Amino acid sequence: MATDEVRTHARLIEWRDLINRHLVEYRGRIVGTAGDAILAVFDSVVDALSAAVAIQDALAEKNKTVPLAEQLRFRIGLNLGDIIVDGDDIFGNGVNVAARVEALADPGGIAVTSAVRDQIGNKLELHFEDKGTHQVKNIDAPLHVYAVQKSTGGIAPAKPRKRRARGIVALLTLVAFTTALVGWWVFNSSTVGTTQATQTSAPIGTTVPVKSARPTIAVLPFENRGGQGDQSYFSDGVTEDVIASLGRFSGLLVLSWSAVEPLKNPVGSALERATELGATYVVSGSVQRSEDMIRLSVQLTEASTGVLIWSDRYDEDILDLFEVQDRLTRQIVAALAVRVTQAEEARVAVAPTNSLTAYDLVLRGRDFMREISLKANDDARDHFERAIEMDKSYAVAFAELGYTYLNDLKFGWTQWPQGAWDAARDNADQAINLDPFNSRAYSLKAAVLKYSGQLSEAERLIDKSLSLNPNNAQSHAERCSILMFSGKSEEALTSAEMAMAIDPYPRSDEINCPMFSYYVTGQFQKVIELAKRFPLVSNEEATSLFVRAAAHAMLDQDAEAAELVAEGYSRYPFFDANNFAQIFSSEDQRRILLEGMRKAGLN
Repeated sequence: MATDEVRTHARLIEWRDLINRHLVEYRGRIVGTAGDAILAVFDSVVDALSAAVAIQDALAEKNKTVPLAEQLRFRIGLNLGDIIVDGDDIFGNGVNVAARVEALADPGGIAVTSAVRDQIGNKLELHFEDKGTHQVKNIDAPLHVYAVQKSTGGIAPAKPRKRRARGIVALLTLVAFTTALVGWWVFNSSTVGTTQATQTSAPIGTTVPVKSARPTIAVLPFENRGGQGDQSYFSDGVTEDVIASLGRFSGLLVLSWSAVEPLKNPVGSALERATELGATYVVSGSVQRSEDMIRLSVQLTEASTGVLIWSDRYDEDILDLFEVQDRLTRQIVAALAVRVTQAEEARVAVAPTNSLTAYDLVLRGRDFMREISLKANDDARDHFERAIEMDKSYAVAFAELGYTYLNDLKFGWTQWPQGAWDAARDNADQAINLDPFNSRAYSLKAAVLKYSGQLSEAERLIDKSLSLNPNNAQSHAERCSILMFSGKSEEALTSAEMAMAIDPYPRSDEINCPMFSYYVTGQFQKVIELAKRFPLVSNEEATSLFVRAAAHAMLDQDAEAAELVAEGYSRYPFFDANNFAQIFSSEDQRRILLEGMRKAGLN
C-alpha cells in the first residue's frame, strides 16, 4: 500500500473476487469481509478444505505473474466448532479458534485444528504436517495445529447442488487474512450458498387455495422433449413466458411459476395438485426444439372434471416462437371467453426481440436466478449482458439485468451499494424506454426507489406495474412492502394476500410484510396463524421471531412469547426494539409495536 496504493487495492479486489468464487463453488457462505479479511462458513469439512486448497492454488498461479515485492499471499485457518448466529453476526469459541489458527499458518498456506484433520481422514489426498500444540490468546486449551500439504492426487471437484437446497446450522469456519492484517467484520446469512431470502418448501397441501371470481389458471411446467437435459431451461422459460402473457389479462387469475414449479415431478396427479392450489383450468404441454424448428403441444383442461377443452400442436420455424406464444395465449383467452380490453390486446402483440440467441441467453439467465446465490446472480448477469450485446433494444434483458443489481443491493453482495442502486435504476429506465408495457421493469424501478425512501413515487410505479400485469405475485409483494413502510398497513395486507394467492410459496423476506402488517393493525392471532402456515420461512429471520413474540404477548400468551424472545436473542443478542420500530413511518405503528415487544420482555 505504501508503494502503490491504487494498484495494490485494485489487485486486492481482483484476488478477493477469485476467493469468493471458489468459496461459492464449494458451497461455502461468506458471512463477513473487511479489507483483506474474509470469514466464511461451511456445512462440510471436505468442502471447506477443498475450497481452501483451490483458493491457494489459484492465488499461487496469480502470483506467478506479479513481482515478488507486490505479491499478496493469504493465510487460511480452519476450525470445526459450534458458532452462535445472531441475525447480523456470528460469535462463539469456534470463530475465535479459527482466527487463532489462521495466524499460525504460513503465508500462502493452510492450517487446521486436529478436529478438522480427524474429520477429513482419508477423504482427500492431502498430507497433514504436525505443527504441535500452541497456547494462544483468549483460548484456554492449547491448540493442536496441522499444516496442510497436497498429495499427488489433488482435490476432488465440487459436486453440483440442487437449487434452493437448505443448510443446517454451520459448524465450520474459515478465516482468510493477508500477511499484514488490516481488520475485519462479520455479518450473517442463514443458508449455504444462498441468502436468507429462500423459498418455503412446504408441501402444497399446506397452502390456501385461491378464491377468485375470475377463472384461475395453472400453467404446468412444459415437458422438455428435446432429448437433452440441458434444454430444460428452454421449456421452463417458455412456460414462464406463457404465464406472463396470460397474466396481462385482467379477466384471469394466473398462478405464478413458483406455484406450479413443484408440479414438474409431482407426487400423484398433477391435475389433482393443481386443483388443490385452486386452479379451475390447467394448461399443460411439451416443447421439442431442434436446430431450426420448434414443436409446441398444448392442452387446456378443466381441473375439477379432467375434461379436455381443446388441444393444439404448433410446428413452426423456431424464429416464429413469439408468434406461437401469442397465438397460444389468444386461444386460451378465447376458449375461456374472457373479456379483453384494447390495452390488453396491444400489450400481447409486442414481440420482445428478433434475436433467438438473445432470447435463449435471457432464458438461461432466468434459470440461474431461480437460485438465490452470489455465483448464480453473477452468472445470470453475464447472460443478460450478452443478450443485450446481441440486441440492444431488448427491454426484457435490461430489466432482468437490473434485477441482478437489485439483488446485490438487497443481499449485501457488493462493496459499492450506491453503484448497484444506480445500475438497477438505469437498467429499469432503459427497459421502460424500450418497452413501456414491461410490467417487470416498473416493478424493478419501484423497488429501487423504495430503497432510497421515495415511497410515493415507488407506489405510483408499482401500481403501473400491476396495471400492466395484475397477476405478478412479485409486484403484489413489492407493493405490500412499499405500503407498509408508508404507514398504509390495511392496503399492504390486501397486496400481501393477493401475492400469496398467486404464489403460495413465499420467501422469508416476503412473509415479513404481511406479518408486520397484521401486527400493527392489531390482528395478533393472524400473525401467529401466518407463522404456523409457513413454519420454515417464519423462523428464518430474527425480526419475525420478535414480532411473533410481541403478538403472543399482546394475547397474554407469555410462555410462547418468552420462548420466541429467547430464540430471537440467541440469533440477535443486540436487538434494540426502539431502533427496530423506527422503520415504520406511522407513530401509531411504532407505539403498538413497542407495547407488544416490551410486554414480551424485549428491551
